[in-house]
Amino acid sequence: KKIIQLYGRGGFVIRVILMDMEFDKVADLLDLVKCNTTAAVEHVAEIERAHRTIKERARRVVAELPFACLPRVMTIHLVYFVLKWLNAVPAEKGISDRLSPREIVLRVGID
Repeated sequence: KKIIQLYGRGGFVIRVILMDMEFDKVADLLDLVKCNTTAAVEHVAEIERAHRTIKERARRVVAELPFACLPRVMTIHLVYFVLKWLNAVPAEKGISDRLSPREIVLRVGID
């Protein structure tokens, strides 16, 4: 519901959500949104590629750090950091060539 509200503040209306079968449990909590889940062995190529990109960028950051092992909290915030910067740059084939996804949804730019 928080994500739907976040996109709503940006002026978007969410009608359909594509999700994995793991999220079937929360599908009933979303009243006005149609939830489309994948089959047990089905994969969504776009999502798989996005996960791979996030992992690659996180590994690149970790390789530069002077630590042998990261605590769980630091790993979580590393993923937040990577996602923040991936969404801070306009996408090549995105909606806008000038505005980043972060600016479109949050209506806030990065200085």
